[in-house]
Amino acid sequence: VNFGADWHTDFSITIPAKFRRGLKELLPQLKAGVRVRVRGSIYEENGPMIKVTKPEQVEIIGASDLPRPLKLPPSLRNLR
Repeated sequence: VNFGADWHTDFSITIPAKFRRGLKELLPQLKAGVRVRVRGSIYEENGPMIKVTKPEQVEIIGASDLPRPLKLPPSLRNLR
């Protein structure tokens, strides 16, 4: 799931295939315009990323009528 126009530099979460079955109720809710909170360790892979392996890591917050989040500062875009 990408959270910006350029997945090479913007924040993303990844859900490895072996964990998708445990997240099958959550996955249909992860679509454009839905605000989410993701918990986990950030690592660098084509921009900042969090690997989701359990449903408890993702919380659906609400719809797109909420203010858009701030862009990541340059210091967090290049974690290398």
